[in-house]
Amino acid sequence: MGSTIVDIELHVVALLKVLDVDIQHLRSKLLLLDELRGLVLKRDETGLRSLLEGVQTRLDGNAENESKRMSIRETLAEMLGWEVEKVTLTRLEEAVADPQHLGIAAKKAELISLVGSLRAEYSRTAFLLSECARFNRLLLNGIMEFGRTTALTYKSNGTTELQSSAAFVNMRF
Repeated sequence: MGSTIVDIELHVVALLKVLDVDIQHLRSKLLLLDELRGLVLKRDETGLRSLLEGVQTRLDGNAENESKRMSIRETLAEMLGWEVEKVTLTRLEEAVADPQHLGIAAKKAELISLVGSLRAEYSRTAFLLSECARFNRLLLNGIMEFGRTTALTYKSNGTTELQSSAAFVNMRF
């Protein structure tokens, strides 16, 4: 450990700033997923298109922050005599003094919370989109299948009968 404690503290402060950007990035992703679900439920095609365009323009926004984080991790690993893979927030939390220890612990807790929220929101959004696709597929199959005999219809007296050659759309000319 040839580096001074002050150098390590400066790099930890830089890492905390990078983590702040990561936290903002995660929050924006949560808002994006929420907006996506809202637009899908409203069936706002124009809003969905503009959302897609906005997402496509922001794709590389996190790459710069990722490289900064990786550079700081490499520098800290070198200063502390650790392997780069071993430079984690938990391990840094144990290696630094008290004021920075608390800052790392707070960032770590916030990141864990945001990642958990992001996973839940992603699951909800994926489920909504898969249900929309399933519903659309069922609707199109019901409209476009001719003479499907596997469907059941119910009569007014409660009995069932196989659907005859009645299709929702008649394609005969």
